[in-house]
Amino acid sequence: ILEGDPGQGKTWFALALATCVSLGSWLDVGGEGNQSQPAGVVYLSCEDDAEDTTKKRLRLLQADQSHIYELIGKARASDRHAVMLTLRDIPVIRQAIKEVGAKLLVIDPIQGYLPQGTDMNRAEHVRPLLNILQRVAKEEKIAVLLVRHLAKGSKERALYKGLGSIDFTAAARSVLLCAERKELEEWSLPTDGSKPVLLRRRFAVAQVKNNLTARGPAVEFELRQD
Repeated sequence: ILEGDPGQGKTWFALALATCVSLGSWLDVGGEGNQSQPAGVVYLSCEDDAEDTTKKRLRLLQADQSHIYELIGKARASDRHAVMLTLRDIPVIRQAIKEVGAKLLVIDPIQGYLPQGTDMNRAEHVRPLLNILQRVAKEEKIAVLLVRHLAKGSKERALYKGLGSIDFTAAARSVLLCAERKELEEWSLPTDGSKPVLLRRRFAVAQVKNNLTARGPAVEFELRQD
C-alpha cells in the first residue's frame, strides 16, 4: 500500500515505480540499485483524461510506455460502451496482466475500484476482495500496489491513518506513507510585482509496515516546475 493525503505525490511515486519496471531499472534505495529485465505494468487509474495526466507524467519520467497497460474500463458486450472496472472484474484484470507480461499491478486509488455497495470500513466487505487480490498476486507472480488516501482526523499511529478498514493494512506486506516536506518548498521571488511561482516541491516516502524483513530507509523525491 502507498498512502497519503491528496496532492502529496502518491501517483507520481507510483508512476516512477511503474517506469522502473518498464525499463528494468530499479530505484537506488540505500545503495542497492540494480538492473533487471524490463517487464509489463498494468495500471488502473480513475483519471478522466489519461493523455493529460498519467501518460504525460510517464513521458516526463521517460517510461517505456509499450510495457505499461493503462486499464481504464471494460466493454459491455451488448453495446460496447466502456464502463468502469471494479475488483469483481478479476478476469479482465488477469487478461491485461497476461497480455503485457506484467510484474506490477497498480490500483490508483483503491477506493475507486470497490464494487457498488462495498463499505470499505467494514472488514467483512474488504477481506474477500483483498483475498482475491492476494490470490491473483500469487498465481500470476505479480506485485500489487494499492494507492490509498488517508482518513480524516488525527490518529496518532501511522499504521491506522489509512482510509477504511484496518484489514487493508493487515493484508499488505508493506505500507508506505508519502507526504510533502512543506518546509523545503522553493519559490521564485519576482521583482516585477507578478505572483511567485512554485519552483520545487520535496516529498518523503517512509515505510510504516514491513512484515517480511526490517523496514527500509525513508527516501525522498522532488517535483520541479520544469
